[in-house]
Amino acid sequence: MEAQLERRLIYGHLGPKYGVAVSLLLGPIVAVIGLMFFVSGTGIGVETQTFTQITCRMTTTEKGQDVWHCHGVTAEQKAANEAAHERGLADALRGETGLVEKSASTRLLFVDHDGRDDPAVVTASRFPIGDYWIAHSAHLTTNAVVTMLIGVGITAWGGYILRTTRKRGL
Repeated sequence: MEAQLERRLIYGHLGPKYGVAVSLLLGPIVAVIGLMFFVSGTGIGVETQTFTQITCRMTTTEKGQDVWHCHGVTAEQKAANEAAHERGLADALRGETGLVEKSASTRLLFVDHDGRDDPAVVTASRFPIGDYWIAHSAHLTTNAVVTMLIGVGITAWGGYILRTTRKRGL
């Protein structure tokens, strides 16, 4: 009776096979997600650019928090926007009316914000999947490391349970 209770506490109600399978599949997935955010949050080995003219939609954050929805402009985008503006002025002087070109900007995620003023300059990295730019942020890096450690812990637990079940012949 005591051995059965110990077995249920360690392996859960479904038995050791399901716990091992779930942990050995879920653990590495969680660790890889954490690694992708760590790489994007630090800029190690991925495309990195500096953005200026930052505008954030949500400004109700407190000091030291991150803002999800900001837009920034790279040096190339700034030059293209100025050229489009000059073309628009020249067209207006000639009396031509046409479509106004929309100024180019890039969406930035996880921008550090002080709660009052938008940052002047942000360095961001392109996320490995999709067309997202993630700002280099201490909060994001910390959360990514914690996520990686949780994934490694889940995998280690699955390996431990697999090892103990093989020893007992379950």
